[in-house]
Amino acid sequence: MPSPAAALAFAVAGFLLAMVVVGLIWVDGERAAKRDRIERVRRRDHSKVPSIHSASR
Repeated sequence: MPSPAAALAFAVAGFLLAMVVVGLIWVDGERAAKRDRIERVRRRDHSKVPSIHSASR
């Protein structure tokens, strides 16, 4: 049976590791959302190009 100090150290280390994992997941989600917003803007701009060309003719 580990001593109470060792058990507390393992608990704190596990908590910190869990916080790092959650942080990495959050950062990855933010990056994916940014890529999605950029891609949506690109598609919206490209979808307007034919209407601009057809209006000038």
